[in-house]
Amino acid sequence: MNSWRERGEYWAACAVIGLARRAPRAWFRWILAGFSQLYFRASARRRRTTLSNLAIAFPEKNAMERAQLARRCYRHFSHMAADSLFLISGRWSAEDFLARVDYETALASYRKETAEAPGGVIQISGHLGNWEFLFHLGALLGFPSVGIVRRTANPLIEERIVSPARHRFGSRVARLLGKQLEGEHPRFDASHFHGPWLRKSAVPIARLRSENDWKSLSVETL
Repeated sequence: MNSWRERGEYWAACAVIGLARRAPRAWFRWILAGFSQLYFRASARRRRTTLSNLAIAFPEKNAMERAQLARRCYRHFSHMAADSLFLISGRWSAEDFLARVDYETALASYRKETAEAPGGVIQISGHLGNWEFLFHLGALLGFPSVGIVRRTANPLIEERIVSPARHRFGSRVARLLGKQLEGEHPRFDASHFHGPWLRKSAVPIARLRSENDWKSLSVETL
């Protein structure tokens, strides 16, 4: 049973995603940029944390320069959020997505790395920019991709928004199956959006293939 808070967060997210799907793109970016500046001013705790971090990173800058940089950072995050929402809402097609990356360079890089490592390549990214875009890029370039992800705190948002978005371009997500094999029972099972029968049969199939722990799971099982 979902709490009223979880339902409220979910419907608020749906409203924002609906706006991202229908509103003019420039207008939507402008709205989010304005909200980011409002949030910077309204959230004293976040503002203090941001300015404190910038003081450590840039001791040579004065308080006004760091405040200007902080506002630019918040505006940058609003642009990232807009791009993510265009992707989640379905407004961006695969072509739209690929138009925003250096396709030839990315493809050459993937081919080189996979040729040198036939068993697969592990991509690691910090939370810099829209890091989850890297997850989609491999799948769109024709390289099977499995992402190791953490579930969001709200199960409604995870099941109905985040999980479908992560699978949209053919990527796959791994985490819950490994936990189930290890005997853990998470509160919410994203089910990889493949339906209840496949979800319930996942662990027996893995064990039939002698894949009894997280490290032994194959791409096919995932």
